[in-house]
Amino acid sequence: MPRPSRSWVRKTYTVSPVVEQGIDPGTVVDILCWNMFLKPDEARLKVGGFTNDELERIFAEEALDFFCEDEAVASLADNLTLVVEDEVANLKAVKTLLRRWRKTRLIEAEHKEGVLGTFHDAGRVPCILECGSIGVNWLNPE
Repeated sequence: MPRPSRSWVRKTYTVSPVVEQGIDPGTVVDILCWNMFLKPDEARLKVGGFTNDELERIFAEEALDFFCEDEAVASLADNLTLVVEDEVANLKAVKTLLRRWRKTRLIEAEHKEGVLGTFHDAGRVPCILECGSIGVNWLNPE
């Protein structure tokens, strides 16, 4: 007796990127998910509204948007001294650091002060500072 035919039904499911694990930071999918579903709005930017990981990501996203311009990168190189002997080598090292930040979507604690100094020089305040979203130990977690 032949096997009965099966009728397949195509179904589409949407999974929240918060729930979905395994999306590498800095990939196109990660950036699209962040911008479409996770990017904070003004109502959510308040003390206690985010985990530390989310605050780090919010800060990194805003900084990376800011560092798309050459002037901002040069200002960051003035605030971060990675290579002491040469300004050109220091600028190159800062650009390498920015590439790593774009892949990880994370700015290490030892570089946050330099990034905040660059924001200050440009007359800007990161949104997590402006709205009071961060705790006392965010800049120096030790």
